[in-house]
Amino acid sequence: MKAATIVSAIVLLGQLVQGSPQTASSTSKYLKKEDPIAVQHVLDNIGPNLGAKAGIVVASPSTEDPNYFYTWTRDGALTMKSLVERLVAENDVSLIPTIENYIKVQLTLQHIDNLSGNFSDLSGLGEPKFMVNATEFTGDWGRPQRDGQCPALRATALVAYGKYAQKHNNKKFVTESLWPVLQNDLDYVTKYWNLTGFDLWEETSGSSFFTISASHRALFEGSAFASSLDHSKSSYLTQAKNILCYLQSFWDSDANVIDADIANGKLLRQLDSGTTVGIIHGFDPEAGCDGTTFQPCSDRALAHHYALVNSFRNYYPVNNGKASNEAVALGRYIHDVYYDGNPWYLTTLAAAEQLYDAIYVWNKQGRLEVTTISKSFFNQFGSFSVGTYKSSSSTYKKIISAVSTYADGFVDMVAKYTPADGRLHEQFSGWNGTSVSAKDLTWSYASLMTAKAARDGKVPDSWGAKKVSAPKGKCSPGPVHVVSNDIISVKFVATDSELTGFGSTSIYVVGSIPELGSWSTSAAILLQGEPDTYGVYSATIKLPPSTSFEYKYIEKLDCPQAAVTWENYPGGGNREGKTPASGSLTLPTATFEHSDS
Repeated sequence: MKAATIVSAIVLLGQLVQGSPQTASSTSKYLKKEDPIAVQHVLDNIGPNLGAKAGIVVASPSTEDPNYFYTWTRDGALTMKSLVERLVAENDVSLIPTIENYIKVQLTLQHIDNLSGNFSDLSGLGEPKFMVNATEFTGDWGRPQRDGQCPALRATALVAYGKYAQKHNNKKFVTESLWPVLQNDLDYVTKYWNLTGFDLWEETSGSSFFTISASHRALFEGSAFASSLDHSKSSYLTQAKNILCYLQSFWDSDANVIDADIANGKLLRQLDSGTTVGIIHGFDPEAGCDGTTFQPCSDRALAHHYALVNSFRNYYPVNNGKASNEAVALGRYIHDVYYDGNPWYLTTLAAAEQLYDAIYVWNKQGRLEVTTISKSFFNQFGSFSVGTYKSSSSTYKKIISAVSTYADGFVDMVAKYTPADGRLHEQFSGWNGTSVSAKDLTWSYASLMTAKAARDGKVPDSWGAKKVSAPKGKCSPGPVHVVSNDIISVKFVATDSELTGFGSTSIYVVGSIPELGSWSTSAAILLQGEPDTYGVYSATIKLPPSTSFEYKYIEKLDCPQAAVTWENYPGGGNREGKTPASGSLTLPTATFEHSDS
């Protein structure tokens, strides 16, 4: 044996003894291969590469089935935030021209009068999308999309780059180009946050956790950044505090979940991946596991993660055969009908990213806490008592290992259904995993980039969440805000063994009062499958106290003008209920009886 070979063997043996990894995991290999593909496709989808104006982020090159050849303020802001974070983490200065072109063209978009409003009163900043040549989009759409949909998300991306530019002696660009755009966005959020608008998915009109959370972050960090430029406004911080207070109303302590969308005290949708996107957007690596700002490792956020994932566990055929503690593919929400309601790459990656963020914070602070709220999440991986576990303990190490494997599992689901060329569509089929909907979706690629960065421990800069104080007393003002003592959480529960889940009909409740749709089947409230009980569906709805009402369950396909099947209630009458003066109410479980005819 040659001396060099002997030395090499000794070095290798030493590495084995020290426990150094010998091969990268399949998750690492996939992310290492896919990340440069994602970055390149993001850059390819910006500006003249696709015939768009410089700085314009095109949602997708797809021009039919569906046509996504537009620029959405939402997609553009989230994409640009991912590029700024990459610039900061890796010092990739080649991204600077793209980022600055984006900022410059936003001022043009802000000044375009449109169907959402105009620039003079800033209402036009709620317009969701524009043509790729930076002109008005005049088609029908869910508008306006206030708060997190447009200006707040863009404000967060601008502040991130503004901090970088200041640090690198580029204050001229900040004051002359960035601040005028940012000021408009902050003024808009200050003025309009407490008016309802459409949600992240452009479907539900009301108030959503995602939009309210994004609005709070934008004004809180925007206020500090404005002060650094001597442009402070007390209204920014004042409204940030009001928003944070209202944000707490999305926590449903009865169901142990974060409500996704509410309006006038009525729960519109409970479990939604948009909430997870909001949680990771609000991540601050210096804030610990703060529950007030719903940090990724907070017990509230973990309880949400547990409930959301379990709602999809037995929903898609591609999830069949997965153990109760294995990752699965996630869509936006169950019973989604857009392009058949398949899993999305970005929502599945968001589930992984939340856990990577949590692991980073646990390791940073050297401990994790299991609470009564988060116990269900942790007990997927073993039997753990409520308490605090230090990093030196065997229990801590066991949990970290299990959660790391679990997080990687979501990425592995994406990897399994990524085509050989690495190109990511919007969705992949819940039946067989083939690519579905818009091709080369910019948002999908940006989500891959941020998930990898989170796994690698390359976290974004703090936005000051550690300085946030928990709100006290009554919130004022708030969009359609109802004080908790003025509403009753009523849980409707029904069983139907004939429903099969993905692709089948769904069960709804409709009733005699406005909160139950006033007997309009188009306004009926969807019941969602109970995570741990097959064939049981429920919805928790906020109703006024001391109120009598009638109700019935119906079944229909999740699409407009679908045929409706009414339950065959004994005697042909309606079910009846009455809310108490205070507290909550769970109605008797109903069995959906089908007509014999």
